[in-house]
Parts: sequence; C-alpha cells; structure tokens
Amino acid sequence: MKQKKTKRRSTFSEIWRNYRKNFSGMLGLMIIVGILVTILVGNFIYDYDTDVIGQNISERKQAPSSEHLFGTDEFGRDILTRIIWGGRYSLAIGLAAVLFSSIIGVVLGSLAGYYGGVIETIIMRLADIFQAIPAIMLGICFVTAFGQSIFMLTIAVSIGAIPAVTRVTRASVMTVKDMEYVEAARAIGANNFVIIFRHVLLNAMSPVIVQATLRIGGAIVGIAALSFIGLGITAPTPEWGAMLSSARQYLRGYDYMALYPGLAIMVTVLGFNLIGDGVRDSMDPKLKK
Repeated sequence: MKQKKTKRRSTFSEIWRNYRKNFSGMLGLMIIVGILVTILVGNFIYDYDTDVIGQNISERKQAPSSEHLFGTDEFGRDILTRIIWGGRYSLAIGLAAVLFSSIIGVVLGSLAGYYGGVIETIIMRLADIFQAIPAIMLGICFVTAFGQSIFMLTIAVSIGAIPAVTRVTRASVMTVKDMEYVEAARAIGANNFVIIFRHVLLNAMSPVIVQATLRIGGAIVGIAALSFIGLGITAPTPEWGAMLSSARQYLRGYDYMALYPGLAIMVTVLGFNLIGDGVRDSMDPKLKK
C-alpha cells in the first residue's frame, strides 16, 4: 500500500496563506493595487507637458464638475490628472527611502548584533544620537545642506528611519546568532560574512520586513511634509505635498484644491498601514497551523 505524500508548504506560501485570512491586510492590498493601476493607466492617458503642467488660465479655479471631477487649480490644471501623475513621485520616493533605510539599518544592526563589544557600542550610540533628533528636522537639515533633488529628498526621508531599523535588526540577530545551525556553520569553517548574511539574517528578517512595510506610509508623509514647506519637490511637478502647499492660500474659497491631494495622501498611507498590519499578523508564529 502506497503511503500518501504530504506536500510541505514553503515559508512564503505559509505567510501568504495567513495574509489572505486577514481582512484589513487584503483591504490595504486592494487599495494600493488600485492606486498603482490608476497611476500606470494615467501615465498612458495624460500627456505630462499638456495635461499635467500645462496652464489653461480660462479654466482656473473651477469647482468639481463632470468635466473636471476634482476641479482645477489656480492655473487651470485638472487636479485629478495632477494627483494621478503625482502619485508616481510620492510612491517611488517613499519606497526608495524605505529600501535605502532598510539596507543601511540591516547592515549596521547585523554588525552590532553579531559582533557586540566595541562595534556594537559605536553603532548603537550613533543610532541614539540620530534618534534623538526629530526625523523631519534631520530631513530639513539634510536638504538645506546638500540641495533639493529627488535623490536628496529620498536620502533626507530615509535617514531618520535608519536608527529604528538598526535597533530592530540588532535585537533580531541577537536572538538567532547562537542557534545550533549558526554553530554548525562556524564548525565547518564558514567565515563571518557568510554566517551573517546567509545563516543569521535569513532567519532574522521577519521583524525587519514588518518594520519596512509599516514605515512606507510614514515615508510618504515625510515626503509630503518636506514638499509642503518648500524643501521637497517643487512646482510645477505634481507631488501631493507640493499641491497642498500651493493650495493653502486658497482654502477659504476653494477648499477642494487641498481636499483631494490630502485625501490621496491619507488613503495611500492607510493602505500601506493596513498592509503592514497584515504582514505583521501573517508572520506571527502563533497564527501558523
């Protein structure tokens, strides 16, 4: 009699299986997928020079209507078109900032957690210094010192998140560095680089992934904040924070100019936060069956 083989699920499939059971996580995923599809489709429908930054003074400050669903701004530009096109800047810079801060924080946290001693002391005291300064203040100082550009904005937003990622990675590495499989790797002569990045980090990345997904929304808010005070992406580029900044002088009579960019930021941040909560719950070992 043949014995029935049981197929073992991979780690990713287990996480996805748990994630699909999370209503808020799936809702957040649908929100972000919807936003991404809208942005991609909008890039093919609208022309940047004509529809996004091109001025049409005869249609300036028009209220929302069937022709302009979100109304027009002070230069007659369609607000919905600018929000759709501007999403590519907010999302791209936010994701890049989280990726950069995660890479730097993972490297520093791994070195601190694995080696300890003087290396850990130096790295963690530097993290304490940077964490003592508000992230928005770090961003303002960085952009002011090195100039305004998309690259500098990405670095400015990400630099404030590095200490937190470093701490999470260090704590996670310290819990697995003395496991049996790590001792076995040392026993067969594997060098520290291989042990850290092949054996330790691969088994300590769950908290880092959760941290990264939860920080995307904060990065988007940081980008919008710097653009709002004139230190991020400048006009006429349709970034959501810059749109809010230009609309603040028209709040009394044309509040829709600020309403819709603000809603775009709110819904996007909500979507990523729901995804982050879903990832956190799906990677919880207590949920695995």
